Amino acid sequence: MGTTHTCPGGEEGLAIIYALKNIITQVLMAGSFAFLFPLGLDKYVRVFRRRKRMEAMDFDLVIILSSALTILLCSLFSSYIFDFIPLNLGILPLFIGMLYGGFKTGLPLAGLYLLCDYLFNPNWTVPGFFLHTGLPLYPLLIWLSPKFRKGPLTEKINKLWLCLMPAMLLITAAPIIESPNLNLTDAGLVLIVLFYILTSMFTGGTLVYMIEFALEKLRLKEQVMGISEKYLREEEKLQQVIDATPISMVSVDHAGNITSINDTMMNLVKTKDPDLTKQDVLGYPVTMFVDIMGQDYINYRIVQALQGKKLGNELIRIGTHNYYISTSPLTNTHTGAIIGAVLAFQDVTELARLRSELE
Repeated sequence: MGTTHTCPGGEEGLAIIYALKNIITQVLMAGSFAFLFPLGLDKYVRVFRRRKRMEAMDFDLVIILSSALTILLCSLFSSYIFDFIPLNLGILPLFIGMLYGGFKTGLPLAGLYLLCDYLFNPNWTVPGFFLHTGLPLYPLLIWLSPKFRKGPLTEKINKLWLCLMPAMLLITAAPIIESPNLNLTDAGLVLIVLFYILTSMFTGGTLVYMIEFALEKLRLKEQVMGISEKYLREEEKLQQVIDATPISMVSVDHAGNITSINDTMMNLVKTKDPDLTKQDVLGYPVTMFVDIMGQDYINYRIVQALQGKKLGNELIRIGTHNYYISTSPLTNTHTGAIIGAVLAFQDVTELARLRSELE
């Protein structure tokens, strides 16, 4: 197998490829946070939440669980670049968790990350404990947390980078700090370290973007649910008002099929079949439930209404009853398009009888 021109030797070329593979593996492990957080958020909202809106405590719990799982994955696959520089991007979910959750979230996550560094780092040392984990930056993260949560997306990414850049410089410079006589001037190593730092910064910014996207999606979903609930409540109130009206009312679509009907109209329909319910008549032509003598006339009124013509009260006789009937088109308030028609029947049989008796 030949060597590439960018590598000074076969062994170093293989070392660079191996380092790139490990960096990409760490990016994938840290990137799992982008899937764990939205998944955990959705599951929590579906299964555990009982309130109308998500509280800060709920969000902190999702952040802790998602960050903890990502830290464990990164620590399990942690390694070294050229056997010198520690490679563990668990620092990304740690920093993000501390910035979003503050002290209460940051404390358990920091404890977990430090424990993982002790357990999975075969070259653990006391100086490395401070350098490899970015420990000196933890107070800054806690201090920035309140402002971080209130800021826009770009400001959040900038604050993360403000903390992440010095932490990555500490991590990559740790071998020189611990062993001042160590010579790390090889161009291949420098490029790999630079790639590692830039990849870490890009991955961290991407994770913040994914969190904000998931939160915005949740907020939009809650707004839509709130509007839907309000609409349903208003629809129920309107239906109750219509049902209490002593006038028989029914709305139809373009085909003349019933789309809604009030209780007074249902009582009229039940004169043909007492067992009928609202669900039985919805979607069927209104003329099916009218005496055959009045079907042609009802059809005529519906056609006129669907053409945009409003016909006022007219006295008609269907069977043994007298009715005042009026029809109006139903229109879309935004576009003005006709979407159906409404028919109103008022039984005046008794009124007509009383009037004839008085005369």
